[in-house]
Amino acid sequence: MDVRGAIERGDVMALQALLAADGSRANALIRWGEDGELLSHPIHFVCDRLFDGTLPAGAGAPLVRALVAAGADVDFADGDPLNAAVSLGAPDVVDVLLDAGARVDGRGLLGETALHWAAYTGADGVVRRLVEQGAPVDVRDGRWSATPLGWALHGWNEPPPPANQARHATVVAYLVRVGAVVEPGWLESARERGRPEVLAALSGGAGDAP
Repeated sequence: MDVRGAIERGDVMALQALLAADGSRANALIRWGEDGELLSHPIHFVCDRLFDGTLPAGAGAPLVRALVAAGADVDFADGDPLNAAVSLGAPDVVDVLLDAGARVDGRGLLGETALHWAAYTGADGVVRRLVEQGAPVDVRDGRWSATPLGWALHGWNEPPPPANQARHATVVAYLVRVGAVVEPGWLESARERGRPEVLAALSGGAGDAP
């Protein structure tokens, strides 16, 4: 069995044995996909397998702890593991990575941060933890020049994102309360679309505190 197989089976003991035999495996990219066209860091691969249902909920954190204990780079490729955990809806893995000291300001392929993804998917608990860990609230991504608050509104107003946790009202209100800048165009759009709940959230007065 190799690292990929141990992860796909959720076999923590087998993974630990493989890593003990060769610690470099904790950071060796895993080739996968129908034609083997994908290459992922082992932590990212754990998140992929949680997202597609290969691994059941709760199975990711023990695997990632084993990888981190063996020297897996939690900041690989400017924060790819944390961005993967957030964007693929693995909050337990997010906690493991943050507990291990992962940076919260790393950038993904679109120049986005983990907070962008947490806001987009309506993951209120993750948003709160990232902000408490110092995640920049008004940083803009590199493609649309949008802040996490902008991503939250997009995730709320458009078809639900794949890792949707459906707490966008709470996320928007929380980000406003902690100082995120509200763009006038968002208010105008909410009025034009007849969305009083969006206006309320943008005032910081809607949604339960995450």
